[in-house]
Amino acid sequence: MLRLFEASKNRVVFTQIAFIFSLLNYTEAVPSIIKKINNKEFYNKNGSLVYALGSMDVTNYFYSFVKIICEQAYMARMEAYRIIRKIAPHASIAHKRKALNMLDNTIKKIKSMESSPEIESRLEYMLGTKEIIEQSIKTSQNKNIK
Repeated sequence: MLRLFEASKNRVVFTQIAFIFSLLNYTEAVPSIIKKINNKEFYNKNGSLVYALGSMDVTNYFYSFVKIICEQAYMARMEAYRIIRKIAPHASIAHKRKALNMLDNTIKKIKSMESSPEIESRLEYMLGTKEIIEQSIKTSQNKNIK
């Protein structure tokens, strides 16, 4: 089924397969689903794929979700944000710092662009994600002190 998912260009087919993977918690499919999400051909048509990842163990892909926040359209961003809120406490400090670095660079670029509803939405999600990550790092550091 994973090969069918990877080969399919039919959005309805590969989205339904992603939901099956989600129901089965078939985490071996996570890299393939993320690859499909990042495929420019499906930009703005991939929120359901991100949603399918929400019930799976995707902590090791923390950076990929931050990248989705920075690069994808609204529905994918919204679902990635929901996932980040859930997995941030469990992600490694190294992944969090790498994500913060990307967020800082992307926020600088976005702020230099002409304002539009899309830009404002993207910036809002990025700033919210940055806050979640910073709070998560602070919480982790406080636990280590005690």
